[in-house]
Amino acid sequence: MFSDLTRIQKDMEAFAACTATPGSGCTRLSFSPSYRKAIDHVRQEMTACGLSVSMDPSGVLVGVREGLDMSAPVTLIGSHLDSVISGGNYDGTSGIAAALEIARLMQAENYTPKAPIWFVVFPETTGSRFGSANLGSRAFCRLLKPEDLDQIADSSRVTLRQALLGFGTDPDRMFASSAPSIARYLELHIEQGPFLEQVRCDLGIGEAISGVDVYRFTIHGRADHAGTTPMTARADSFQIAARAAIATSDAALALADGTTATVGSFSVYPGSYNIIPGQVSFTVDIRSKSDKSRTKIYRVLTHYLDSVSKEPDIRYEVSDLVHYPAVQMDGDMRRLLTTTARGLGYSARAVSTGAFHDAVVLSSFAPTALVFVPSHNGRSHCPEEYTSLEDLQKGVEVLYAAVKELTA
Repeated sequence: MFSDLTRIQKDMEAFAACTATPGSGCTRLSFSPSYRKAIDHVRQEMTACGLSVSMDPSGVLVGVREGLDMSAPVTLIGSHLDSVISGGNYDGTSGIAAALEIARLMQAENYTPKAPIWFVVFPETTGSRFGSANLGSRAFCRLLKPEDLDQIADSSRVTLRQALLGFGTDPDRMFASSAPSIARYLELHIEQGPFLEQVRCDLGIGEAISGVDVYRFTIHGRADHAGTTPMTARADSFQIAARAAIATSDAALALADGTTATVGSFSVYPGSYNIIPGQVSFTVDIRSKSDKSRTKIYRVLTHYLDSVSKEPDIRYEVSDLVHYPAVQMDGDMRRLLTTTARGLGYSARAVSTGAFHDAVVLSSFAPTALVFVPSHNGRSHCPEEYTSLEDLQKGVEVLYAAVKELTA
């Protein structure tokens, strides 16, 4: 093997120590103190392996290995360091540890690519702080508008502009500079599902990423006394929202095509045990490789809400939070990664994923590839998330060999 398992382990242990909730999973929100600690580790390791390190105005950390032609389109390798709340220690960090090890290997053999290789760390991929997934990669690709800096804010009303300024970057510089010309993007990530482990396959080669639609629904009913208002005379927003959530789940199950629908956030107002809820807000996350299936789920939900809104004192609102179409990974790189894996003695299969990745954004700008390593019991976004270091190392080996072939 080219890579050093001990170095990979040290990186993963360093990242695991960067959490705001020790003992309760990993919580590392973008630009927070725990996130800064993790970024400092990456910056130190990037510098140690000879990369030119800088912070993009978008908050993306960049380490550059110079190429023979510095004006040529760059190869990007990376992932994210932010986590969900009380999540696991492998989501995103596995890809950053892989990128760091590849950078070390290139330094050890004094490898000079034909064009620059940028090792990147994207913030806010999970959307856990600002409620907008892939925010870092979208900013890096200059897809944000100036007004977004002040309109996007976290639950404490800290705006994206304030967070970036506090992190030491000048976000306005994003709009005075263009995104780099990108030749390709490659990322290693944990599978976050059970398939690879179930079929006893070493690696998954990304084939497609499901499209994602996320909505926020707000149901307005009528707050009343819990003890004196008859059951037949209520405009209970919670009951309507609960039935809407069940109808959404049932519709996804009925499709039986891999479509998922999740009500992940639920807020009840005024939230007292003795008051009938007057308002409920909830999110619906719909994912599928089929645009038609996602649309069908949405229509089932709105049809139900339209029907109940005919009742007195009932109305609803819906706002769009996220819309991404399904994307295909690059066929040439998929074939190269599969051939490389098998040449190194590893089994590899095509895998489609319903998880969100920065590859969704980057695929609009350049050929994109994903290498997946198994997740034990398919668990992710929870403290039980686990991938063995040996499985992670296999992914590093394949990615390293493929990147060298692509950039030599």
